[in-house]
Amino acid sequence: MESRATRVEEFEMTANASTLRRKGTSLLNGESSSQMRGEEGVHESKASPTWSSLSGDENRVSVPTEILRYEEDLEGQSRPASLTREEYHVPSPSESPFHEEFQHDFSRFADPHSLNLIHRRLEERRGINRQGGRSSSTCIFPFPHGFDKINPSTYQPELVSIGPYHRGKDHVLEFEERKWFFLGKVLSRSRTDLSKYLGALKLNEKSTRDCYSETVPMTSHDFVEMMLLDSCFVLELLRNLNHSEDMIDEDDPIFTRPWLIPILIRDLLKCENQLPYFLLNLVFNLSGGNGDIKQNPDPLPILALKIL
Repeated sequence: MESRATRVEEFEMTANASTLRRKGTSLLNGESSSQMRGEEGVHESKASPTWSSLSGDENRVSVPTEILRYEEDLEGQSRPASLTREEYHVPSPSESPFHEEFQHDFSRFADPHSLNLIHRRLEERRGINRQGGRSSSTCIFPFPHGFDKINPSTYQPELVSIGPYHRGKDHVLEFEERKWFFLGKVLSRSRTDLSKYLGALKLNEKSTRDCYSETVPMTSHDFVEMMLLDSCFVLELLRNLNHSEDMIDEDDPIFTRPWLIPILIRDLLKCENQLPYFLLNLVFNLSGGNGDIKQNPDPLPILALKIL
């Protein structure tokens, strides 16, 4: 025998189903929620929110009828017009107290000595920029000190020093003497006299020094000699790597020992082991480029890209 609680639950479920069917029919017929509440004898203020389907479509999302009624009430009310600047009483920039503070003549409080010093420094910086000084042309930097625990071979040369940062260090001294061989090779095949090389490099000494972020403590002669030796070595290495082996000199200190070539190429790629590009291009053009090997010689960037 069914218990009384079970019969009560079945009755409530039947009543609720009947009420839902009646409400659904009323919604499809266009009746409002207030009419449905009146039929049921429920006071409107105490009625629980009902759900209404938009356009009566079962596939649409249903929303509470109370929300629909609230939106209908809002549509019937007139919205306030936007206020003007005067009605909001927003002061103009010239009326702002902060603006008034800067109407005072602060220049009379400036120290004349400090003013002259700062003007002088500004003029010095403008002069440096106009002459292509360090502030705009610096492009070669030492490896950051914060990374000094990294294996030094990742940023220091292993065989050959290019530029001033590692010149004269013990582990690259052996190869310094070999650079003179490559200078002789350039001069022997070039139609340009040594004096023209030295004159061109001397003329560009300051621009070359300014490319290095660190001050280079070298005399003018040593610096120009370094530029000449290093640039000739780099250009001869690139040049020889781009032609056949039958043109290699038997006394060549590199190509007679080909296992050195990968190490030398790595050294040319290290950030502390660099020459400015304009300097290499200058010496490349003075030496006649690659014209003695090819009828249509490659420019320096193409020559370098083929190797590096």
